[in-house]
Amino acid sequence: MIYSAAWGNPLQRLNPGDSKPQACTRLDANHNARSHLGPWVISGGPWVLYNVWNGGDQTDIHATDLDNSQQHVVVANASSPRVATTPRGDYLLFERASTIFAAPFDRMNARITGSESAIAEGIMNDGTRFAAYFDVSGDGTLVYFPGTSFAEESRLAYVNSNGSTTPFNDDRMSFCEPVFSAVAKKMAVLVKGKIYRSLVYDLERQTREFILTGGDTLSLAISPDGQKFSCTVNRDGGYGIDLISLADGRRLGRIVQPGTDYQTDLGWSADAKLLAFSMSPREGTPNDIWLVEPLAGAQPRALVSSPGADTKPAISPDGHWIAYQSDVSGRAEVYLVRYPDGQTTRQVTFGGGLNPAWSPNGKTLYYVAPQGLVSVSIASGGTVTDKPTVVYNKPFGQSDPIARDYAIAPDGRPLIVEPSERRPTVSHLRVITNWYRLLP
Repeated sequence: MIYSAAWGNPLQRLNPGDSKPQACTRLDANHNARSHLGPWVISGGPWVLYNVWNGGDQTDIHATDLDNSQQHVVVANASSPRVATTPRGDYLLFERASTIFAAPFDRMNARITGSESAIAEGIMNDGTRFAAYFDVSGDGTLVYFPGTSFAEESRLAYVNSNGSTTPFNDDRMSFCEPVFSAVAKKMAVLVKGKIYRSLVYDLERQTREFILTGGDTLSLAISPDGQKFSCTVNRDGGYGIDLISLADGRRLGRIVQPGTDYQTDLGWSADAKLLAFSMSPREGTPNDIWLVEPLAGAQPRALVSSPGADTKPAISPDGHWIAYQSDVSGRAEVYLVRYPDGQTTRQVTFGGGLNPAWSPNGKTLYYVAPQGLVSVSIASGGTVTDKPTVVYNKPFGQSDPIARDYAIAPDGRPLIVEPSERRPTVSHLRVITNWYRLLP
């Protein structure tokens, strides 16, 4: 299985019988490659096709040989590759400007061998994720959602005790990663686009401000007093964690330098002495849980390092426990590890769990389970004392698989990213049989 695990990553490969995936493509920094998306494995050969995003408003389609890692550009300014066999030979189908094109294709060498031709127009596609909604089958059938390019739109809302929601405000954007400061009345959120931007709300003054980080921002957190802002940002040739003053926007320094992988899942401790995050220690290995003292200038240290991917750390309000998710068992589950020794570990979920977050008093732990957003009570010793309670059981409103969909406000209410009522809708599909007959 080959898949795109997260925005900003190369493609991952999980072989049958393996417990953890390995990177199977390489982000070419010399050509400013920032993300590999939408893979298509060519049957009968060693090649995988995929979108390569270089930070602009389009992608190119590349091919990588899975046997020797050689890669090359297949077609520029295109997305969503598909390979189909027809009575006229093999063809590569792809999307550009809401139009499906087809070109003769050599599947053994993963190269186009002739001119491209437009097959269908008016294809719905996600301009943020560079994904076109079409597919092709081996019998010559082409199916697609009619529409145009759109940007994902969502809104923020508080979850009420009965599971209903109350809008946070009237803003409609492509939100993800909401986070509150523990004491100050501030909330930050990422706004997705060609680059991710940081938006900070002052809840007391009812104002908002985009924070200029100097580049693409992948994760963010506000210090408990609301005075400082930490973020993972692509600046000066690499992703590192910067510290920014919210009072005047000054950059206070880079507290974690760029490594072989970017840092994500940032979260402050209640006393502001620690910043937790996840990061791969070296290329091709899963993420670990790391801690750094952002105001002391110390080097980061790993707290949790299992054979699986350890991500989404959340420090308890009393600082004694860090909740996180890990797929070390073969499935993502929520765990607790005691701080500072890092030795005592307790498993919280056994049926799947993602994105843990603490209540302000530290007595309740929230996480995303198959049944929705749920909560459990946690004793001081780190044990679960009751059955999970479903808090919200409807879909969230954003598509980034590694971004958080919710946060817990200082007053204890969950704030979620929920679908906007203005999202594009699909009323029907369009089907073209024997699509290759449209070729000139």
